[in-house]
Parts: sequence; structure tokens; C-alpha cells
Amino acid sequence: TVLIAVQSSAPDRLSLQVTNGPAPQPHSAPHPLSGTGLGLVGMQERVELLGGTLEASRTSDDGWQVTAT
Repeated sequence: TVLIAVQSSAPDRLSLQVTNGPAPQPHSAPHPLSGTGLGLVGMQERVELLGGTLEASRTSDDGWQVTAT
């Protein structure tokens, strides 16, 4: 399950929050992902270019929450 929340507290201020639940349990050993590992870094760089901030953290149910403001 993925939840997306968008809020605007001022004409020039926007907050986007994406929360997902835990990944499904694999039936066998997980395979390594073939990415560069720069997804969050790239998002943070783009948000900072616009004067914003990015926060990412695990949720209590082992999902993730990413907030860009």
C-alpha cells in the first residue's frame, strides 16, 4: 500500500509525503538490486536546488516514508 499526501501551507510552499508499507516477504533469498543506490541522493539534490528539504525514514511497520518540503 502506498499513501501520497500533498499539502500547501502558502502559495509558494508545497509538501509531498509518500509512505509505503513493508515489502512482501520473499519466498526465497532476495536478489541484490541492480541500481546505483542514488535514488534518495538524487531526490535530495533536486529538492535542495529549489530551497527545500528531504526527509526519509523507516515507519513502525518496516515501510518507508519520504517527505519533500
